[in-house]
Amino acid sequence: MEVRYNRIMSLISLAAGIVLSWVHFSIAGNTGNGSLLLTAGFLLLVFCLLTMTRPYFTVNDTSLEKRAILGPRKTTYTFESINELEIDNNQVYFNHNGERISVNIIAWMVEKKDWQAFVDKVNLARG
Repeated sequence: MEVRYNRIMSLISLAAGIVLSWVHFSIAGNTGNGSLLLTAGFLLLVFCLLTMTRPYFTVNDTSLEKRAILGPRKTTYTFESINELEIDNNQVYFNHNGERISVNIIAWMVEKKDWQAFVDKVNLARG
């Protein structure tokens, strides 16, 4: 199952990117300054594009694969059963050889329906 980024977060970054770019061109037209605004606006637009087109993480019965927002980097947590995952206070943990490892997944950055489906899948596996 692919778990997507929160669409509201993506849309807010889109709106902020457009506003900063517009402000840049308004200022640059009058003073020739404001390139920092254009850079920030461009970065927010790229962030929006990436979070709207790439999944945050993928989970199946034997692994959880978290992908970087930018670039090919992936962190894979491999397990024998999904019941080795645990969710406590919206924090995901991976129980491996008796050690509880925190998985760096930020719950508010996940699309709400996807988060609930993920939580349900983990809870169902854990019984």
